[in-house]
Amino acid sequence: MIRQKKLDVLIGSMCTIKGDINTKGSVTVEGIIDGDITAEGDIVFTKTAKAKGQFTGANIILSGEAEGILKSKNYIKMSSTANFVGDTYALSLISDEGAKFTGKCYVVDGDKEDKSRKE
Repeated sequence: MIRQKKLDVLIGSMCTIKGDINTKGSVTVEGIIDGDITAEGDIVFTKTAKAKGQFTGANIILSGEAEGILKSKNYIKMSSTANFVGDTYALSLISDEGAKFTGKCYVVDGDKEDKSRKE
């Protein structure tokens, strides 16, 4: 199992955020977010998370519900409880049996910006 190493920002299960988050650390979402997250560390969405926006991080782990765009420098992991609608950009996509994914998957090197992509 892939585990988050360090927690810097926690959006608790009783919390709703409308707006963007930018951090040099990692983010764990247990509640609701309607906005973008840009993190130099990992972004983890727990089973109770509901998210809509563009999410950019070193690694992204999704166990809850999300809609939008996931961008990772390394990998995106969708657990069996994940439900994602949108597009993914990462070196690797890991999906457990039972995960729901509707959208497009792009295999890209997160350290190199692809200027030919339209978003």
